[in-house]
Amino acid sequence: MKARRVPMLLSILAMSISVFLFLTLGKIGNTVKDGFTHAISQSDLIVGAKTNPIPFVMASIFSIGSVSTNISTETYKKLKNLPTVEWTIPYSLGDGHKGFRVVGTNNDFFRLYHFRGDAEIEIETGTLPITKIDAVLGADVARELKYKLDQKIIVTHGMAKDQRVLDHADKPFRIVGIMKSTGTALDRSIYIPLGGMEDLHEGPASITAFFLKAKDQNEIPALQSEINNFKKESLVAVSPQSVLSDAWNEISFYNRIFFWASWAILLIGLTAMLIYFFSGVPEHRERLGEVEIPVQSIRHLRTLFLGEAFILLFTAILLGVALAWFGQFLWGPWLAGNFGFYARGAFLTDDLIINLIIFWLIGTVSTLWPALKASRI
Repeated sequence: MKARRVPMLLSILAMSISVFLFLTLGKIGNTVKDGFTHAISQSDLIVGAKTNPIPFVMASIFSIGSVSTNISTETYKKLKNLPTVEWTIPYSLGDGHKGFRVVGTNNDFFRLYHFRGDAEIEIETGTLPITKIDAVLGADVARELKYKLDQKIIVTHGMAKDQRVLDHADKPFRIVGIMKSTGTALDRSIYIPLGGMEDLHEGPASITAFFLKAKDQNEIPALQSEINNFKKESLVAVSPQSVLSDAWNEISFYNRIFFWASWAILLIGLTAMLIYFFSGVPEHRERLGEVEIPVQSIRHLRTLFLGEAFILLFTAILLGVALAWFGQFLWGPWLAGNFGFYARGAFLTDDLIINLIIFWLIGTVSTLWPALKASRI
């Protein structure tokens, strides 16, 4: 049995790595899905200059990509005052600070923007902006840059990380508030008043987009049509939930591929275990030939195979879960930093647990094959 110790450990290692990869790919898929489905709620439409809806929404909500054309504040005010509109939140993009996006908005953003259903933005320390030079930081910005209240920050034109490139050093902002973590892309932005954003740039006042809620849900189609056919400017009004659903449908195809690839990896792990059991078949056959009551020994052999497989799989799954749990501390910050998707909630979701149980049962039962082969004397 000592000679088989190394193959046994290699078998456990192979299965553990399989479980680790399966759980990691599954958790990443669930994290991305959660980001798409819970990033924004209670906003019926996002309005901006006419463009492709998916890149427009991704830039507005997740800060992925950019929007090249703005809309005038005159148009914004006119649409804001339509009788069917309950509230709006202006959103102006284009500037950054050390790689983080700077958003020009007003205090309605902190009051009206919702995510994950009824979740609201909360200020952990400090206050909301009062003057044009006040800034509120997302939780990740404050943590990663180690900023505190009353510090001054310099806004850069564009998203350049080099503070010396195209910065507005003559117009610094003062940190007056830090948001509580939301677990969304909101945590990776800096929020300043629209007036402060306008002071940074010369030319006609404009915004990138605005979020809108209708007074009556039944009026949304007519309101959307009215905005899309606005004559003074070429606009697009899209439902963020609908666009994000379309975007997820595009991505979910690859997520399904990852799922089946993950199962293929699990089957490779099971193959490694079966190779380990088949390697012991000659030894078990030799022992069966030496006993006087082979029938009882055969039953004992099958039970032995099943019991050993049960323990090996249990050990491999525990080790794989531990590796995957530690692994999320490596890929989690990368996914949040680059795409605004945050790993949150229970690490082992119901679907992952069910798949692991199925893997465990299949692996245990599959050892009957080498057990039957070993019992043929």
